[in-house]
Amino acid sequence: MERLRVSIGGAVMIFLAVCIIFTGCSDNSTDSNAAWNWRPLGSGTNGAVAGLTVYNSRLIVAGIFSQAGDSSVNNIAAWNGIKWSSLGSGCNGLVNVVEVYDGKLYAAGEFTVAGGVGASKIASWDGTAWAPLGTGINGNYVWAMTIYNDKLIVGGNFKFAGGVATNYIAAWDGTSWSALGAGVDWDVWDLAVYDSMLIAIGYFNYAGGVAAEGIASWNGTTWAPLGSGLNADSWELTVYDNKLVVGGYLTQAGGVAANYIAAWDGSTWAPIGTGMDYVVFALAVFNGNLIAGGLFTEAGGIPANKVAAWNGSSWSEVGGGTDSRILEFEVWNGKLFGGGEFHVAGGDSINYIAEWSYK
Repeated sequence: MERLRVSIGGAVMIFLAVCIIFTGCSDNSTDSNAAWNWRPLGSGTNGAVAGLTVYNSRLIVAGIFSQAGDSSVNNIAAWNGIKWSSLGSGCNGLVNVVEVYDGKLYAAGEFTVAGGVGASKIASWDGTAWAPLGTGINGNYVWAMTIYNDKLIVGGNFKFAGGVATNYIAAWDGTSWSALGAGVDWDVWDLAVYDSMLIAIGYFNYAGGVAAEGIASWNGTTWAPLGSGLNADSWELTVYDNKLVVGGYLTQAGGVAANYIAAWDGSTWAPIGTGMDYVVFALAVFNGNLIAGGLFTEAGGIPANKVAAWNGSSWSEVGGGTDSRILEFEVWNGKLFGGGEFHVAGGDSINYIAEWSYK
């Protein structure tokens, strides 16, 4: 999951679209006329998509929209491969991120009501009804969620969760909230698990009182930096080829030149090829490739319109790219899904959410 989020009222909004000429794609079909293509999900949504996950065998799509296909929805909807449906009465504001934990779907963002019930910035859906998580989050928004040590970890712009002082990052065990040590000193943008540790990135300089420039690890007891950290704000994390990959505005990682994307192998930082010519906002892994989306026009020195694929040794352009920025990716049923702000993917008119599949 994980993921870059979107904030209303002037913060960054990000879009998606990924199209890749994958190595070995021809092995997926015996039809010589078949090809990888972007396809719409019905008529899509009528607003930006910020979060994706899979729950109860359906693709969950979240963001800021009131329509999904022919269904009236409130900022969150489900796609079963054929049609759209609502999740009760949804949420009354932007949903930045969705995650599955302990058999329930969790949605978080900037809303205050879910399913008609007061829910401050975060709520759970059990397939039938929405419920708050205690008194919820007291801050402006939640940007990220992941699972670590059997708890739901939540990061964003807040200092309290359920009345507990948490400092921008907190844990939910299904019943109550708790802090992760002293937390960090500013916003958390994304979360991931790597090498049995929780990794947080964001606009912070300290984690647990220890200097940690933009990125830190939590081993369940203490916070620690990852080398000398990152020299600029970063947005997205994923794990590829046994390395932690970070994308964002960074131009250096651990003091090493890295053009907007870098990898951590557990001890040192390294660039990924020659990187991009501008910021990376979203990352995913699909069919053995690392997929990056952002505002770049080149990847590894070749033209790549906002989307590119790394096969472990080189970057490639991805199917014509998109007309706007990437927000989130999800893999479901052997297909890659992407959502964001776009209206065109691979040259086709598609509203905010698309499927990349072979046919």
